[in-house]
This record gives sequence, C-alpha cells and structure tokens, in this order.
Amino acid sequence: MHRIQLYFSLLFIMGYSLSFSSVAQIKSKNDKVKIEEKQKSVLQAEEFKHYVDYFNNMEDENIAQAISNSQAWEWMKQNIPLFECPQQNFEEMYYYRWWTLRKHIKKTPVGYAFTEFLVDRSYADEYNLIACAMGHHTMEARWLHNHEYLNDYLHVWYRGNDGLPMKKLHKFSNWTAFALYQKYLVDNDIDYLVDMLPDLLDDYRRWEQERRLDNGLFWQRDVQDGMEEQISGGRHVKNARPTINSYMYGNAWAISEIAALAGRTDLADTFKAKADTLYNLINTKLWNPESQFFETVKEAGNFAKVREEIGFIPWYFNIPLDKDSVAWKQLMDTEGFNAPYGITTAERRHPEFRSHGCCQCEWDGAVWPFATSQTLTGLANYLNHFAQNIASSDDYFHHLETYVESQYHRGRPYIGEYLDEVTGYWLKGDQERSRYYNHSTFNDLIITGLVGLRPRSDLKIEINPLLPVNKWDWFCLDNLLYQGDTLTIVWDRYGKKYDFGHGLHLLVNGEKVASIGNLGRLVYDKNAGKVIECEVNMDNTAKVDEVPTSLNWSERMALSTIKRNPVLYRSWGYMQGLLLTSLEQLSNQYPKTIYKDYILSYANDLIDDDGHIKGYEIDAFNIDNINAGKMLFHVYAVTQNEKYAKAIELLAMQLKWQPQTTDGGFWHKLKYPWQMWLDGAYMATPFLAQYGAVFNHPDCIEKASEQLLLMNMHMRERKTGLLYHGWDEAGVQDWSDPKTGLSSNFWGRSIGWYMMALVDALDYLPEGNNNRNEIIEILNQTTAAVTAFQDEETGVWYQVLDKGSQAGNYLEASASCMFVYAIAKGVNKGYLKKKYLKIANKGFDGILKEFVQVYDDGEVQLNNVCQVAGLGNGRDGSYAYYINEPIKTNDLKGTSPFIMAAIELGR
Repeated sequence: MHRIQLYFSLLFIMGYSLSFSSVAQIKSKNDKVKIEEKQKSVLQAEEFKHYVDYFNNMEDENIAQAISNSQAWEWMKQNIPLFECPQQNFEEMYYYRWWTLRKHIKKTPVGYAFTEFLVDRSYADEYNLIACAMGHHTMEARWLHNHEYLNDYLHVWYRGNDGLPMKKLHKFSNWTAFALYQKYLVDNDIDYLVDMLPDLLDDYRRWEQERRLDNGLFWQRDVQDGMEEQISGGRHVKNARPTINSYMYGNAWAISEIAALAGRTDLADTFKAKADTLYNLINTKLWNPESQFFETVKEAGNFAKVREEIGFIPWYFNIPLDKDSVAWKQLMDTEGFNAPYGITTAERRHPEFRSHGCCQCEWDGAVWPFATSQTLTGLANYLNHFAQNIASSDDYFHHLETYVESQYHRGRPYIGEYLDEVTGYWLKGDQERSRYYNHSTFNDLIITGLVGLRPRSDLKIEINPLLPVNKWDWFCLDNLLYQGDTLTIVWDRYGKKYDFGHGLHLLVNGEKVASIGNLGRLVYDKNAGKVIECEVNMDNTAKVDEVPTSLNWSERMALSTIKRNPVLYRSWGYMQGLLLTSLEQLSNQYPKTIYKDYILSYANDLIDDDGHIKGYEIDAFNIDNINAGKMLFHVYAVTQNEKYAKAIELLAMQLKWQPQTTDGGFWHKLKYPWQMWLDGAYMATPFLAQYGAVFNHPDCIEKASEQLLLMNMHMRERKTGLLYHGWDEAGVQDWSDPKTGLSSNFWGRSIGWYMMALVDALDYLPEGNNNRNEIIEILNQTTAAVTAFQDEETGVWYQVLDKGSQAGNYLEASASCMFVYAIAKGVNKGYLKKKYLKIANKGFDGILKEFVQVYDDGEVQLNNVCQVAGLGNGRDGSYAYYINEPIKTNDLKGTSPFIMAAIELGR
C-alpha cells in the first residue's frame, strides 16, 4: 500500500495545475490567417459587380428615376449588405432585387419616395405613389445603409401633402406602423420613431372611424387590400378579412411599443388593450374550426368557406395560438397551396379556383409575390416563435427556392405582378407596367429568414438560419448595418471557405464574437460580450425520416442510430467517441454530409476556442475519456481549427501523466489504483499511437504498443488463450485473485475492446517498429482463441465466452460485433489469414439473424447488448455478476462496432 501513498505524494508535489502554456502550438501545413488580422469585410464588393453589369445590359432603360442604371453599382456598393452563397440563382436574385428596388427610388419635391410601378398609373397619388405595398417597401428598404430614402418615404406619405397625409393613403389597407417599428429594430433611430407617433395615432383613429365594425373587427373590400376578385369576396363587399384585422392588430401593438418608448404609458396601455382585443377577436371570430384555417367572414356573419393565402397573414404578426399550427399543413399540400411555381392565393382543391378569368389582376388562385412575401415572413415567424411540429426549415427553403425560380422571364431575372401557378408564366406578359413591379419583399426574407437575423429590441443579436441541413456548405452575409454595428454572418460547414473555423459564426465590426458548430440558434448579448443562448436546431441536425433498405448494412445502422439520436448526447464520453469513430470510417467510404456534420457538430459544441473540453476533468485520470479524442484528428484535418489540436494535446497530456503500474501499464482510472482493464486498451492505445504518428512523437507509439504487450503478458490465460477482464497489480481488490491479481471470468466485450485496440493501433505502428510483429502475433493468438468459442449454430458469441449455454448465459451482440470487426479488418490488412474471413462473415450473418430487427420505415434495431460491466464497487467479476447486468437495445457499444464490422465486410 506504500506505493499508493507514494504516488499521491508525487501528485501533490507536482501540483497537477496543468495549463495550456505547456501545450505545443501545432501549425497546419497551410497556416491560416488569424481572425484578428483579417480585414473588416469578409466579402469584396467588386466580386459581385458582374451581376449589375448583366442587369444593366439586359434592358433598355426607358425610365430612370433618382438613380440611373449607370449609377446603380456605385449606389449598391454604398447601400446594400453583400451576400454570397453556392446556389447561383439565389445569389443572382439577391442582387437583382436590390437593383430593381433602386429603380423605384424617386426624388420628389418633398423628399425621396418609392414607387410601385415605374409607369404612371391613373389611380396613383401624387408623384405616382401607391400605398398598397408600403409595408413591404419599409421591410425591404430598412436594410439600406442610407436611411434617408426610407425616412423620407414615410414622411412623404404622412406629411407630404402640405404637412398632412397624402390624399390616397387610405386607398389601401396597410401595416405601416408595424413595419416602422420593425425598421426601428434595425436602425435603432428612436428619435425618428417617436417623432412619427402623432402621425400613426391619427392614422389608426381614422381607420377606426372608416372601417371598424360593431363587433370590434375591421372590414375591407378585396381591391382595397390590393387583392381584387378573391373567391371569398369582391370589389364592393365589406367583409371582415384576416388581412386588415391582422394589420390593425400589428399597428396597435407597434403604437403601444412606440408610446412606451416615448414615455407615454397611458397611451401604451390604451393601444395594448386595442391590440389584445383584436388578438382575441382574430383567434375566435376569424378562425374556422371546421376548415382549421383563418378565413374571411362575410357581411352576413358566415365564413366564406374557402381557404385563401391571406389565412397565413396572422402569423406575420405572431397572432395565432399554438394549436392553430395545423393550418400550415395546407402550405405543403398540393391540393392546398403548394404549386409548381409558387404558393397559390387560394386552395387548389376549391371548385372556384382560377375561375375568374385571366389577366385582370385576379386573386382567385394565381401566384402573387405580394402574398408570397407575407406568407414566407409568417412561416419564418412560425418556425421561430411557435411550439410546433408541422413545418420545418425544409419547407421554408422549398418555398423560398420556388420563389427564386419563379422570378425569371425569357431566361432573365424578372419581377412582375402575378404568375400562373403551373407554367410560371407572368400573366401580364410583356406589358411595360408589370416590369420591375415593386410590390413584394425578397431580400428581407433572405436576411431574416434564410440567414436568420431576427431583429429584437434588447441589445441582443439573435441568429437562427432557416437553411436546412445538407443544402449549402457555406454562405456569408456581410456589411450588414444593424443597430449601429456592422454584422457579418458566416456559415462554413467545413471551415475551409472563410477561415473562421467550421460552423455558424457572428462577427461584429469585423471581430468574431460567437460561433456554434452547426446551423442553429444563437443569441449574443452585446452588453455582456458573450453568447447567452445557443442551441442546434433540430431541423438542422442529422434528420432522418426513413432508412432506405437498398443501402448497405453499415449505412442502414448508421442512419438508424442518427434517427434515434438526432443530436448526440452532449457529454464527453467513450460511447460517443465510439459512434463518431464508426461514422468517420463510414464517411471515408461514403462521403456524405450527414456523417461529417454529425461529427463536426459534436466536436464544436464540446470544445471551446481554447481547446477546453466541456465536462472533461484531467485530474480524474479516467482512461475512458481518451476514446472520444480519436475523432479529433479527423476534425482537425478537415477544419484546420487549432482548438482541436489543443484538445488533442490536452488528452495526450493526460496520458503523459497517467498513473501507471510498476512496469508502465496505465491505471484504468485514478480511483482504480494499480488496475488495468482490457477496456482501457481500446480507450487509450489507438489514440496515443495515432497522436505519435500524426504529430511525430515516436515515444508515444512505443508507449501505446507497450500497453498491448503488458495486457497480453499479465491477463492472458494460457489454456484457453483468452484474456481476463481485469488485473490488479496490488492484488487487494475483492474481484482479484490474491496471487495473480486477475479477475475470474472472460467477459466477451472486454476481449472485443482489446481486439479492436490491436487492429486499430497497428494502423499507426510503422513497418520496422520493434513491437509491430509481436502485436500482430498477439492478434493471431487472440483471434484463434475467440474463434474456438464461436457458437457453432448461430455464429455469434456468448456474454461470458467460455461458459457457452450454461444457465443464465446469453448470446451478446456488442462482443459479437467487435469480434467480427477486428477479425475482418485483420484479414483486410493482411494481419490474419484469409480463412478467418469466413469466420467473420458467419459471425455477421449470425448478428443479423439473432440480434437485428428492421421496422417498416427501414430503421434497424440491435438487441441483446450488455449495458455495462465493470469491476469494483460491488461488482465482483463473478459469472453471476456478468449475466445479470442489464441488457439494452440499440446501445452505442453495439451499434457502433456493427457499423465498423459491416464496413470491413462490405455489407
């Protein structure tokens, strides 16, 4: 016992206050530029000038307003955020829509304004202004760097008529107060916002006088919603519609918020009450429980009995209840609103769908970008703010992508009034009035939806991209002005595109301030200077709905495991490491993004920029904690992020100071003194050997091989050729023989760990290594011994190897999978004779027959896995102990070696 006391004395003397100052600085072959040396801008504007050159050359500029085509590029460089992505049509449309918005900026005698049509319209107000799309114009233009354009525009509408509102401000319903508050969330211009409060109050009260019904709802004609000839109404009927009622709720809510900012608490309370009243009325009076949709209520008080796209508008303002999520099923339904070229304005199953003729601005089913913008904004709100399982980022991307694809005419970018839902033909054809129609948003959807910047009022920056997993490997939104700062949002799946490392990154004024390893939601507190919320989106984890039965067993089990564990449990553990090692091997054979992302996401979430591993305690000297480090070599090679090199060094340092037996064998844990367990061979030796090979530490390779030799020397039973589970050098444990120090049984999985350690460590023992041939011989001896105990009838192995069908013993899956993997790999590497391949295949056939179950959706289940078996703390290593430990299904200690075995066998 004096040896134990001596060891702890040494620990005390050395202090074990390990720091990263002692960690070697590892440089990649291609040194990356440090973030602090990068320029403030990630993207260079000139790289996107070719889009503007193309747009300018594809048209005859017959109408030029404040900024001509020749001035377009310089104006765009000064005013817009830059965007880059791998899908060219998205990128092209992004710049096209800024280019077209610029066309509509008009200099009037009373300030800048935005037009809807470039050509003059007889029903327009002075300066050819139309109020219908004011909300869209505000939401889109709030991202321009020069706020003068939008500030002037709103002043023109509310004060441009000799200090009074324009005469036709109320020709169309609008949500301008709400949009103005959303503008404030971007530019933080509280003085401008509060100054507009009297105008907004007068406007709201005027709407109450003109349009409020006795029951508290508001009415509107279709045409004055900008939606002439809908199935639910007409040009002259006075129906309570989801449109104007949602707008008035949004405006009342915004006025309440603005009044609070102005210190007008009485006014804030008044308008909060108005908003609350409308909230309740919309949810009770406009929700049709029969159709499970928000519908128009006719003058007679009955529902219109038609689902129309305006039924999604309440989500634009976050009005609905969680239970109303069912409405979104209609968006994905091809008999509902899902058409080849966009979201239809009425449900396609309705008998009056597209029944009103053509080409006179009908809203009976054709696709209108005006409505598409509203619906996609509402969908983004739904995905961000509501408890739901109906829709996902896949649905958002699908409809946004369709929106992109629809904005072409004659092979060139185009935005018009409305289009056929099946052919994509713009229904105004080549009419001049329809060209460059400024009646919708697009770039606001890119910024707040796809890239996912969610404006908020509390000095926190929230990002939640609605880009599905496996869609794009990268994107960058740069030069984005937000609340006085310049933001850059970067997604880089593998960390090789922008040199910030892999994952999702937020830069503020050129400095990286926040990152997560996968697409997900993060909230950065500018005051605290740190991330306060962070979660990987379930939609953006490795989502698997079905497992194709046409795939090899290796992929079927991998996808099934991911399906069961869309987010791998975020603790640093050997089981997680085992699974990730199997997926690394699988991704080498099938280089699919889903496997790579699964590994990268786990690594990034557990390791910070300094290389610290969340939850890892080096001074526990737990050898199990080393195993997860093996996947870090792969992650570091892929990302070249130095934090992974630091984490590797940290784990290597544990092994440098790992407590040892007198002949140099690693203790299994500090709390298990003088003990070597076979499990530890796999946990540490492949890692240490790989560390030595990759970072040129030959002594580490020698130390790794030494562990395998010591276990063979101390733990092998000569008669059977099998190895005992544990060895206690001190001979004092209740499970150990006082003379030999050995445990009393041959536990299958412990020998499986040892065999996997042999074949995996050999990958890093070079030819000519002093111990290489001996380890190959040990592998041959162990394989022969294990083969002798393969069950003849089933081809698999028992929990306690040499006890066969003794009472209580059972056929066990994890050991069987480990044996098959080690034997098959040994044959493939040339360490074992080819005759053993027959043993491996027989074993795999038995695994499929005895342990595997396949469900209707293709999910593969692995049964009969021993949950855990150890030594000490009441675990006496007896036969009765091993056969009575819990048995699990789909334990990673079984499914992971199953994947590796299937890979080696090509099955």
